[in-house]
Amino acid sequence: MLSKIHIENFKSIRALDFEPGRFNVLIGENGSGKSNLLEALTFAAAAASDKLDNEFLASRGLRVTDHRFMRSAFEPSVAAIRLSVEESSGWIAKLSAQSSGGATYPTWGVEPEIGLPPGVVPRQETIGRVLIERTTRGVFAKLEELIGENTNREVAFDLKRFLLFSPEATPLRTFAEEGQIVPLGVRGEGLFKLLGVIANAEERGPWNDLREALHVLDWFEDLEAPEAGSRERAVRVRDRFVPADLGAFDQRSTNEGFLFLLFYLALFVSKETPPAFGIDNIEASLNPKLCAELVRRLVQLAKKHGKQAVVTTHNPAILDGLDLHDDEQRLFVVARGKQGDTKVRRIAPPKPVAGELPVKLSDAFSRGLLGGLPKNF
Repeated sequence: MLSKIHIENFKSIRALDFEPGRFNVLIGENGSGKSNLLEALTFAAAAASDKLDNEFLASRGLRVTDHRFMRSAFEPSVAAIRLSVEESSGWIAKLSAQSSGGATYPTWGVEPEIGLPPGVVPRQETIGRVLIERTTRGVFAKLEELIGENTNREVAFDLKRFLLFSPEATPLRTFAEEGQIVPLGVRGEGLFKLLGVIANAEERGPWNDLREALHVLDWFEDLEAPEAGSRERAVRVRDRFVPADLGAFDQRSTNEGFLFLLFYLALFVSKETPPAFGIDNIEASLNPKLCAELVRRLVQLAKKHGKQAVVTTHNPAILDGLDLHDDEQRLFVVARGKQGDTKVRRIAPPKPVAGELPVKLSDAFSRGLLGGLPKNF
């Protein structure tokens, strides 16, 4: 998992430290920088993959803009975007990206630096960290060459596959073909094929977990995916209130909430999807009470299937699904400082007050006790 993140000079971020758990929720005003934090990770992942062209950045979920606005305006003398990401295994990736060329089609040059975990001695002599080369091409592949037989520790680098998802109803309802990113595009492309892979796999656990979690909807009875090799581009949804002799309907006839749930559950249970990812506005099209229950179930699935998620929301009900006494579940408030730069603050678990009923996190948020609400009106 990603455990420590440092970001400098990216969009509204001057300098920011962020320590995520397994399931993380970001709250804050519109324009406070919640998405920018997630986009910084997306940018770092693209840099680690040596793919910083605008088309690839957009396909990973990053809002591409003029390169002058990709860099923070708070430090005009600093031209580079700097990011440092540490994984729980101890591996550290440090990246410094600087743009050149035209404003419309800039060329991003990246200088990577890989830090080895304690006790891992590289073959070549180094002091501290290993500077591998001045381009990201082949950086991660060369780690095996560097560490040789000194360790059997897997170089996971969850960072490389990080994506920022913002699903939309139309791609989910029409089962849009796969996009540039597989198996699951950031808007929902490729969901049909992924469902088929999950449903037809020998390991039935993920498919059963997905179907079981859909029972959070009172009307839901079952979900059927086409068999492998079928040309049908639809899943069959059974409603327990519809007589069996009328059959099932497909995804085109269901409500948007179901489509978003289907997307999130496939994302969390599939071994084909990234181990770490972000989701922007996770509450879209969902009933407030459903939001809280969805979070509880996604936390369980994240733990079971080895996923790490950072999500943004404006719906207080999302917070009621969190148990902040579990260190793997974390809540952060994102806000702009006096100079306009983005800052992040972790919310501690609530402490009971003698003689008073506990305050729900949703109420604390709505009443302004957590921060993250506008103050100018």
